[in-house]
Amino acid sequence: MTTSTPLAEPGPETLRRRISIHSMEHAISLTLRGGVLTAAAIILAGVVLFVGGHRSPGAPRSFTDLIHTKASAVGLEAIIRGSFRLDAIAIIEFGVFVLILTPVVRVAMTAMVFAIDRDPVFLVIVCIVLAVLILGLTGVVG
Repeated sequence: MTTSTPLAEPGPETLRRRISIHSMEHAISLTLRGGVLTAAAIILAGVVLFVGGHRSPGAPRSFTDLIHTKASAVGLEAIIRGSFRLDAIAIIEFGVFVLILTPVVRVAMTAMVFAIDRDPVFLVIVCIVLAVLILGLTGVVG
């Protein structure tokens, strides 16, 4: 008869890390859902204001005009100022910004998971991806 050695129980440090990683993965899931729902609510509010006529002077007057308008570069500061003035287009743009920012936050949180898990290879890869995303969003690259 052969005797098998029982599998070693994970130590308290390993259990704490697993719990932390599971908590972070849950937080990432909630962040993605929350970011998308928040962006959708902001965009919807902008659309309601657009239909209600809260547009800045010279802004498109219909959805057809809005879609066929030539795009121009808009800074975050102008979007925020316009949002505080209840400019419908600025609010829609802010909602799109929140939607774009959501996966960037997810990548940052994933970096935290790999740091907790002490996985240097994936941590470096995720940090490179995060740097490229941030540089691309700020206009430094691309």
